[in-house]
Amino acid sequence: MEQKQLPAQLHSSSLQIHTIDDAKTMGNLFSLAGLFKVTENDAAKGMTSEQKEAINAVKLIIGHGLGLTPFESMKLHIVKDKVTVGYQQVLALVRRTPGYDYKLKQNTIECAEVEFFRNGESLGVSKFDTEDMQRSGGGAIWQRFPSEMRLSKAVSKGVNACCPEIFGGSVYTPQDLDNNSAAGLDLDVEVVAEEKKPRPVMPVQG
Repeated sequence: MEQKQLPAQLHSSSLQIHTIDDAKTMGNLFSLAGLFKVTENDAAKGMTSEQKEAINAVKLIIGHGLGLTPFESMKLHIVKDKVTVGYQQVLALVRRTPGYDYKLKQNTIECAEVEFFRNGESLGVSKFDTEDMQRSGGGAIWQRFPSEMRLSKAVSKGVNACCPEIFGGSVYTPQDLDNNSAAGLDLDVEVVAEEKKPRPVMPVQG
């Protein structure tokens, strides 16, 4: 029995990015669905719709080059005019790269340690602790997510030192460029934010 192929517009290959127009169209679809809107982390204030469209397209193009899916690519962030990658994505890409791996040796509110491997041999251990945080001038976000922020720093520091070839050079997490950024932590900051209570209304004395 002859097997029929899916129509071109439904075939999985049609979801790949081949041209700039592909990236723009796909970025617009995410925006229209209300997903991954350009935020203040991407310096969106005062931007035109065309500039926001360009940011989404650039994320998809760069993510495609890194081997990310379109959904993963939209999780990239632009901080201080640099494209940054969340530490979870960095670790995922390390593990996806043939021959490379990592081991989380420690992840507490005091210290994060990550060891990187190539073909089973250790490339080194990256450590980021409270003293490192104090030297870096950690912002308020460090008090709310201490373990995540330390791990983010340890990951980028380790990848840049041990296996920069995975990314073709240095890679930045949002926290490398902005100590107050929660971008790329995959945390719902609004849920844990301090609730603002309305001021009590004082009765008017007659």
